Amino acid sequence: MNSSPFLDITFLILIYSFLFLALYLIKQDLSQIPSTTKEALLILPYSPSRRKKKTFILNGEKIIGRDKNCSIILEDSYASSQHARIYQKDNHFFIEDLESKNGTFLNGKRIKKETALKNGDKITIGKTELKFMEK
Repeated sequence: MNSSPFLDITFLILIYSFLFLALYLIKQDLSQIPSTTKEALLILPYSPSRRKKKTFILNGEKIIGRDKNCSIILEDSYASSQHARIYQKDNHFFIEDLESKNGTFLNGKRIKKETALKNGDKITIGKTELKFMEK
């Protein structure tokens, strides 16, 4: 059975148009799904010894301490080498003390286990105070 070239080309155009429309609609639907990864900031305020404020972007896991291999290095002799860990789980940020000698404090209270962070929380490690801010 012979078909005309016009029908063959029309059929191909219809198939490609349908595929393009389907892919476009799928892309539109996917772009409306909110990201499951949040970002937050950890702010180390200005002090006379530092001379400037430092801001760290939190995404994933960050180890805080004096060790040069930490994600966030503190120049504080009261902080342990690896003092605390901030990490993200289920779209929330948590902090936990890594068995430090002097403890980790959240809004003035010593934390004993993983604790959820809220916008504006003050974290004290050694003599260093940091502020947690959600983006």
